[in-house]
Amino acid sequence: EGYEHNTHAANYPQTRMHFAKWDKAFDLSAFNFTRTNQDLFKNAYQMMDVKQLYEAIDSLGKTNRAAGNTIASYIAPYITIANGTKEAAAVSRKIDSAKIGPGATYKTSFAELVPADKRVTLLQSTANNLRNLKALMNNNTLMDKLGRENFLKFSIEFHRKFALSFACLLLFLIGAPLGAIIRKGGLGLPLVFAVAFFITFHILNITGEKIAKTASVPAWAGMWMSTAILFPVAIWLIVTARNDSQIFTKELYLRGWRAIKSLFPKKQQAIV
Repeated sequence: EGYEHNTHAANYPQTRMHFAKWDKAFDLSAFNFTRTNQDLFKNAYQMMDVKQLYEAIDSLGKTNRAAGNTIASYIAPYITIANGTKEAAAVSRKIDSAKIGPGATYKTSFAELVPADKRVTLLQSTANNLRNLKALMNNNTLMDKLGRENFLKFSIEFHRKFALSFACLLLFLIGAPLGAIIRKGGLGLPLVFAVAFFITFHILNITGEKIAKTASVPAWAGMWMSTAILFPVAIWLIVTARNDSQIFTKELYLRGWRAIKSLFPKKQQAIV
């Protein structure tokens, strides 16, 4: 039977099947891929568009302007003269009516005017109120500082979007005249000048942004500083190219050097 089976297999050779397309599915459930929650970044100022930045800047500005009134409302419960009550008005009238001559001094402290059995309680209450007031002032000062820093960040990002957009046009206004003025040197010399102007713009832009972040200048002044400095250069290059100037030709500077040398002729040595 074994022989017959082999003979039967030899008479009918095995055939191979070919597939034009084969899709292999891999189970990736073990990797546990999760999509990042976009709500974590929607309030980041780098991700906002111009409209969102403008609304955030307006909201932060109103909050910062109202910080003074907020601090006054916190102080009022601890300082009678600042809480706007009838007692505060009465104290103010007494202070205004008091006539103290120049060089006057108090004969005793306020604590000595309080009965002895209530003096310790008064001093403890005063110390607690001062500590609470100090903590409130420190907290509000920190919140005000953070609010001003956020206002500055949003303002810088708002002006960055316009400044960098205009910078593309500015660098084009610088590069196009350079290509028309520089006639020699092939591609290398214009490329060197273009890289030099770009590096100059980048350094000025970083410097302006750092100055703006320190609040030394307004945000708009720091972010537009590089553009304001290079824009007159772009106008000068455009006018120069239109007038077919030769400021980047070696012959122009050689003629100027010869003219300068001609103003100082060499003294002829006396023949002995």
